[in-house]
Amino acid sequence: MKKRVGGFLATFLTAAIAVSGIAATANAADAPADPASTITQPVTLTIHKHTTPAGEEGNGLETQVPEGAKPVEGVEFTLYKVPGVDLTTNAGWQAAARLSEEFKQNNDIDALFKDGGKDQAKVAAKATGADGTVVFAEADRVEVGLYLVEETDTAGAKVDGAATDVVPSRPFLVTLPMTHPTERDKWNYNVHVYPKNTPVKPVKTVADANTYAVGQDATYTVTTNVPQDRELTKYVVMDKFDPAHLEFKAVDSVKIGGVALAENTDYTVTNTDALVKVAFTAEGLKKLTATPNAQVVTTFVATVKAVQETDGTITNTAYVVPSDEYSEDPDNPGDKTPPVPSDPVYSKYAKIVIDKHNAAGAKLAGAEFQIYTCADYVGRENEATPLTVGGEQKFTTNEDGQAVIDGVRWSTFANGKEVAKGEDGYVEYCLVETKAPEGYEILSKPVVVVVDGDTVNAGAVGVDVENVKHNAGFKLPLTGSSAAILLCVCGTLLVVGGAVVLARKKTRA
Repeated sequence: MKKRVGGFLATFLTAAIAVSGIAATANAADAPADPASTITQPVTLTIHKHTTPAGEEGNGLETQVPEGAKPVEGVEFTLYKVPGVDLTTNAGWQAAARLSEEFKQNNDIDALFKDGGKDQAKVAAKATGADGTVVFAEADRVEVGLYLVEETDTAGAKVDGAATDVVPSRPFLVTLPMTHPTERDKWNYNVHVYPKNTPVKPVKTVADANTYAVGQDATYTVTTNVPQDRELTKYVVMDKFDPAHLEFKAVDSVKIGGVALAENTDYTVTNTDALVKVAFTAEGLKKLTATPNAQVVTTFVATVKAVQETDGTITNTAYVVPSDEYSEDPDNPGDKTPPVPSDPVYSKYAKIVIDKHNAAGAKLAGAEFQIYTCADYVGRENEATPLTVGGEQKFTTNEDGQAVIDGVRWSTFANGKEVAKGEDGYVEYCLVETKAPEGYEILSKPVVVVVDGDTVNAGAVGVDVENVKHNAGFKLPLTGSSAAILLCVCGTLLVVGGAVVLARKKTRA
């Protein structure tokens, strides 16, 4: 069975043949009986591995790497010498040209190694160093000939010392040597090639700074690169949501190079067991292939469903399937390469548990609270809108004096990172008592709540709220009470008694 390998084929061979003019054969009658080859020196192949080098096609000479391209360390390349091609002869160059053209058309590696197979044609396998280069030379059994170059292992790939995921470049053919591209009467014995690697590790961010409460939506943005130098046959961006704490709502947009794509025309969306897949259609793949240096930006929207009660952290990871060699199942990839994961992003939520009691510790039922962000409440108490948490805006204490607000975002964690007071995303919450328990005074000021590592315990913040009795515990005299009547009677008697005494004094006078 033929092994099909998609992708580009380096054009060094075609260039060498065109430049040197070896496509035409000399008349055997005019040629010496056994002419010496003009190829007289050892050959080397230097492979330069950098992230997405752009620019013009290489010509076999060492060249300046484009700005922004970084060396990729730890990528293994394997050289296979194609049998039956003797480049010290014109017939060998003609055979190389024919094989090159066939390989361009069908990408059939097995056809290059009909006699003995590819494994027997293996010459050497080496990995790139910290500078992104690897050199194959005489010590590696490299000699004049036509070679297939394969990128055989990217598991150890690193950029700036950090592990990275890259899509291997496609296999290509290269002749050693090749005609010098600028001094065309010479051979270039030290050939340099620059196969392109595309880092495909997704970059994921979360926007939840305004997602204050359970029941509100958070936005997840996944940015992925498009593999270069290959006609794409598969490309899938995936987001795996934690079904206990996040509920997928929608794919808000998919863009390539800033241009919005159309659902069902350029991509489809499926959701199976909280694994949401954005799979590019044939039409979408054409657009990806046509814009290889662009990035795909996929935006997912999910609703915060519940608090994670261990430490409040909700974790979310995205994946990309950049080609057919990769599986779409993160948990069970089978024989394929697992999909490439992003670094996880985090959100943090906690419950607020109100404990309502009096000075003696007796629990108070019937108190009602609303919760606001203090930034919204302070200074605009009459206009502020209370948060809706889990579908509720009012929270009433039960017989145990408790009311649970389930739940709100941490004050000190927003958009996937720690934030301090005064920084974007920091929030304090104002608990406002809207109805006091019977016989008690309503709170005159909100209770300010900070939700952070110092206050959260097992996914919850306890808020102790004490109410004082009506009129601070002092009883007011009531009109119509026995005491009031007694005072009135006594007063009347005093008045009457005084009047009688005065009348008697007047009579005696």
